[in-house]
Amino acid sequence: MTIQLTCPYCRFSKEVPESTIPSTAKRAVCPQCGQQFLFSRPGSEEAPGGSSSPPTPEPSPVETVFEPEATLESAAPWEQKDGPGFWATFFQTISAVLFSSKSFFSPDLHPAGRGLRDPLAFGLLSGVLGSMAAFFWQALLALAGFTSFGGLFVGQLTYGLIFVILVLIIPVVVFLGLFVYAGVLHLLMRITGAGKRRFEGTFRVVAYSQAVQLLAFVPFIGGWIAWIWQLVVQIVGLRTIHETSYGRVILGFLIPVMLCLIVGIVTVLLIPLVFLRLS
Repeated sequence: MTIQLTCPYCRFSKEVPESTIPSTAKRAVCPQCGQQFLFSRPGSEEAPGGSSSPPTPEPSPVETVFEPEATLESAAPWEQKDGPGFWATFFQTISAVLFSSKSFFSPDLHPAGRGLRDPLAFGLLSGVLGSMAAFFWQALLALAGFTSFGGLFVGQLTYGLIFVILVLIIPVVVFLGLFVYAGVLHLLMRITGAGKRRFEGTFRVVAYSQAVQLLAFVPFIGGWIAWIWQLVVQIVGLRTIHETSYGRVILGFLIPVMLCLIVGIVTVLLIPLVFLRLS
């Protein structure tokens, strides 16, 4: 006998054999939107998860949480093998990262050992598209005569070089940047004690946070918005996926800033001494 489980928030539905459901399970976690919802077996008094009006989500349920491996596939939308399609899961993942970061980066949806391939593919696609959009707006500013730093550089390029940058250089830079940035960030998390999981957890946050880079399609100001929004998403994601505190995560981000300040202060203090000795 099977049970039809339907998420009342995003309407994702799947039939699950009743024999695979633990007898104490009362809740399911939807991989599409990350929301928890009550479900019931046939004949029970409790309304099933597919009710017409969504219940109010409870961030810390006291009931036994039915892990979606036995019901809905426990994975981010992008990683679902039986999802609604490539672009549908792509945009669902973007929406979840932008507006439901805490739910999206839940350890239940990103269990250890799932690998880097899927998040790498998503991060590469999102990062390349966002970088191309930012490059396009810089080129447009250069053509319009605005002399920003990026515009000056773009204005000196030929069409051939522009093609090479778009097709070859940007994908390579994004690919390498994902690993380098995730590696440095994970090291900072380990220093502050926030990196409770392996590198895979940090890399997943960095890769999926590239969804925010698509805000670069917003003319001219999108890149600035994306930079701030991505920082917020990464802080929330690292805190959630590593199951640590916001204080430790934020401290990890501040370490490079503090090092730069220290180096700057030491440099300012040493320059007069150098001049005095030379004179």
